[in-house]
Amino acid sequence: RRSISAWAMVPMSVCSNSPPAAMPGGAGDHDGDPATYATLRARHRAEQRALVEGAIRAAGGNKLRAARALGISRQGLYRLLAEL
Repeated sequence: RRSISAWAMVPMSVCSNSPPAAMPGGAGDHDGDPATYATLRARHRAEQRALVEGAIRAAGGNKLRAARALGISRQGLYRLLAEL
């Protein structure tokens, strides 16, 4: 059974608008580019969208089967779709 990586399932709502100090470009790194964090967030969202769309397509539009393939509940898939 295939499952999506746990990092890809982190809802964007739990991420703050600024990176933690330990990350490059974070509060402790004054040389970092703040646009880098926004770029990473956008890439993360795009990759999530591609994974979800691919799973739904592979399941022939059946969201329950797609959710199972992603390793999440059907309700979790609907929440994820609402965020994307």
